[in-house]
Amino acid sequence: MRTSVSPCKLVELIKDARRAKTPVDEVTLMELMDPIERAADVKEMAEYMGIDVEKEMHLVWVAKLAVIESLPEGWEESQAADGRVLYVNQAEGSSREDHPLDEYFKDLLARERAKRVPYHSVDSKYFQENSVVHYRTAGANTRPLFSST
Repeated sequence: MRTSVSPCKLVELIKDARRAKTPVDEVTLMELMDPIERAADVKEMAEYMGIDVEKEMHLVWVAKLAVIESLPEGWEESQAADGRVLYVNQAEGSSREDHPLDEYFKDLLARERAKRVPYHSVDSKYFQENSVVHYRTAGANTRPLFSST
């Protein structure tokens, strides 16, 4: 059964990271908010999809979605005698090596890559002494979403 961490726990995690002057990365936050059985699966999927987790952290959610998404109705995963994973469509009596949703997620990833890179609030260059999350980069017009004071 999947459980999520309370917002208070997330705030404490961010405060602790701030005190240690270590930003919390988006993958850690995403995993705490919606945990999966094996976090390494998301990293493996990101690599398989060609997502550079250092430069494209904003796209890791696509890999996570690909990991947790069920097979389409009528499909099941099987293993060939030589150890390869096969996806079998029971209704059509066909099988394939590629996951039936690979094309969907490749298209989704391409659409997301075409968008402007989002602002990263947990990036250390956006930290200020007494605030946790910012709307924009540090400056006179910056308003914290919530404050640690």
